[in-house]
Amino acid sequence: VNQNFCDDKKFVEWYSRLETFLVFFIDAASTIDKDDPNWVIYLLYQQYQNDNGQICYAPIGFITVYLYYAYPEKKRPRVSQVLILPPYQRKGHGRRLLTAIYNDLRKDSRVQDIT
Repeated sequence: VNQNFCDDKKFVEWYSRLETFLVFFIDAASTIDKDDPNWVIYLLYQQYQNDNGQICYAPIGFITVYLYYAYPEKKRPRVSQVLILPPYQRKGHGRRLLTAIYNDLRKDSRVQDIT
């Protein structure tokens, strides 16, 4: 989970490159406003060792969630974009990531509902 990613310039730069896959795999996809602190990005990645023995990370996919305001002091998270890269599709990664998001958001007493 990457909340408050707006402050992390390296992450914003990296995510901007990952986000370009949206236009290739999702019709009418649009990018998010990376200066808006209400966006939350959930990343799924694979950890592996390269030939030199270094630990590396490869993205599998991501889900973006926008935290809408709900009166009086609640929030209504909305799942906005879901992308699992083609080599990892049909293996249950999207379902497990979405379940992890639901479990994460249910812990927050300010969440009214998830859309």
